[in-house]
Amino acid sequence: MTRIRRALIFRADATTRMGAGHVMRCLALAQAWKNNAGDVVFITNCETDTLARRLRDEKFQVIALPRHHLETEDWAVTSKVLSKHPGSWVVTDGYHFDSAYQSQIKALGHPLCVIDDMVHLDHYHCDVLINQNLHATMLDYTCDKDALQLLGRDYVMLRREFLNYRGWKRDIPEKAQNILVTLGGADPDNMTLKVIRAVNALKDTALNLKVVVGPLNPHLRRIEAQLDASDGNGRLINNADCMAKLMAWADLAISASGSTSWELAFMGLPSLVIVMAENQAPVAKALQNKGVCNNLGRHVELAEADITHSLRGLLTDLHQRQNMSAQGRKLIGGNGAETIVANLLEIKR
Repeated sequence: MTRIRRALIFRADATTRMGAGHVMRCLALAQAWKNNAGDVVFITNCETDTLARRLRDEKFQVIALPRHHLETEDWAVTSKVLSKHPGSWVVTDGYHFDSAYQSQIKALGHPLCVIDDMVHLDHYHCDVLINQNLHATMLDYTCDKDALQLLGRDYVMLRREFLNYRGWKRDIPEKAQNILVTLGGADPDNMTLKVIRAVNALKDTALNLKVVVGPLNPHLRRIEAQLDASDGNGRLINNADCMAKLMAWADLAISASGSTSWELAFMGLPSLVIVMAENQAPVAKALQNKGVCNNLGRHVELAEADITHSLRGLLTDLHQRQNMSAQGRKLIGGNGAETIVANLLEIKR
């Protein structure tokens, strides 16, 4: 394999408020770049050592920032790193990277790839813009001349752990019994606790519950206490090392409607999704329209009784779960990250 001459440099953060999703989908793209024998550098503010350690375990270079805000230390460190990799691609993922920040990167002579979920900037100074959401093709982005826009589900980035399940066939039982709860890497409002209580309200001791708590979650002790007080078979998993394996175990998931939605679809796992942030609302709506999930709506408006009611119906609705699984597998092919890398390598900047 011929080594790629240029590194791929990521600028993304993970905090309690913004979650871990930006870094995690960058991880999928970084793995695909490394598969092509390229070097990877992450410049990041991670509020937990767990995520940074995961990046280092992949043999990526990790340069830590003390804060995620675009302050002097950010650009001082970032520009110094960029100077050591002249001409290398830079990838930014995060809403705090504005047009001015993009222009600074471009002014140093680096081609720039921006990962975005919604049109929150008036102009994107980039060479490639990626939005992996279903509704992305309907958005009107204003970018630099000749910028390549990679929009839609063909560019969904999945980590290696999921791609290992290509061709795997899911068994769908008459009644769902194994439930996976995963509400993001942070969940600052502790929606996880509300979901556990909603499951407990079913009073179904045959259910097996696995609750994934991300490395940025500040509510670990309260969640542990709620599971200990539950009658059912509940297990807490703090910082899961292989989400794909947990999704393969589960018959049904209750999940945030962020990047995890694409992983659930790829794994053919029927799900109830909750909108945990405003940018997730169109994702949840589009996936429900495709028959991939049931959208429970915004977490601030969602009562425990609503979750219990929806869960009770889906547990015994074999036909709906079969359809969700089939539609999800059909929707996401799993080649997104490799396709993006191929495009980056073809572009001469």
